[in-house]
Amino acid sequence: MNEHATFIDFENLPAPSEGFLVTQFITVRSVARSRAFYSEVLGGQVVLEENPCMIKLSNAWLIMNPGGGPTPDKPDISVVDYEPGNTVSSFMNLRVADIQACYEQWSSKGAE
Repeated sequence: MNEHATFIDFENLPAPSEGFLVTQFITVRSVARSRAFYSEVLGGQVVLEENPCMIKLSNAWLIMNPGGGPTPDKPDISVVDYEPGNTVSSFMNLRVADIQACYEQWSSKGAE
């Protein structure tokens, strides 16, 4: 097990004290690359490094994992990491107050 598998920021886990909140699960090919993008470029806070990776991003939480087969709690469900070609099964909008400032900031951190 590597060092990333043991880190958990319990204070920032998406666990509401009342009502509910929404998290976005995204299937990624590389957890490490995606974690770096959402934390280093967009400034998200890593809550859980992997299995699954959780990032607190502004007022939302992203949960990322590669695809996988059925699990005991979902025995009839498989999560695929991608479909060949140019297909989309979900997307996320990042609404910003100043698009030029965000473009410059994120580009300086490696976003393309």
